[in-house]
Amino acid sequence: MALADPVRYVWTLRSRTAPPGCPLTTTYLVIQRNFDILPSPLNSPSAQTQYSSYVNDVLYTYNIF
Repeated sequence: MALADPVRYVWTLRSRTAPPGCPLTTTYLVIQRNFDILPSPLNSPSAQTQYSSYVNDVLYTYNIF
């Protein structure tokens, strides 16, 4: 049961570093916020989660302009 748009937060800006006086060298930290549950062995206490670029079998990427 999802309450928000699933593709909105596949990639998210985490932080920005801009040195004083030179905006051309601004650095952005981009992180993934989408998790996918992996199948786990029967003797595992819980399922494993990892970051995923896929939502409903569609691959999402990002470009920086």
